[in-house]
Amino acid sequence: MYHAVDERDSHEVAIKLFPRARLRDEEFRREAAIAMRNTHPNLVRLVDAGVHQGRPFLALEYVDGINGRALLYRPERTVEQVLDVIEQTFAALDAMHGAGLAHGDIKPENIIIQDRHVRVVDFGRTRLAHVLALSDRTHAGTPPYMHPRLYQGFPPSPATDCFATWVTAYELVCGRRPY
Repeated sequence: MYHAVDERDSHEVAIKLFPRARLRDEEFRREAAIAMRNTHPNLVRLVDAGVHQGRPFLALEYVDGINGRALLYRPERTVEQVLDVIEQTFAALDAMHGAGLAHGDIKPENIIIQDRHVRVVDFGRTRLAHVLALSDRTHAGTPPYMHPRLYQGFPPSPATDCFATWVTAYELVCGRRPY
């Protein structure tokens, strides 16, 4: 992930650069267009997507704040704070799912908290990544938060996102994962 400035409007962006991939260009552009239209106050906005020197990239709105992992280690965190974070995370996911997208890698590190306002980040495991045919892995996601179907090679879905969010909620409340 790179931090940059969009020269068109001087806004800060985060650039996610993917390895060279067997690019299905038309499908990638279609999925990127869907993701760019998908806006919600709790989602980091996808600003641009394309290919530079053969490497696909996503340019995302840059958000400064603490992530859920940092919240976990704050002794002053309360159950009410965690529930607020999880409620806002579900609101973001609802917007994604309503647009036909699934995140695929919900975990504390992909939840940014900025003055009690939550932003879900890192669209690297969405359908955009699958369109890029980025790897031969049989699953997508971060193992401790993955729904068992992802291990079987199924693509991320609303159900797998909800599962990962509940694992994250449990961890943020209890200080450890449920298993």
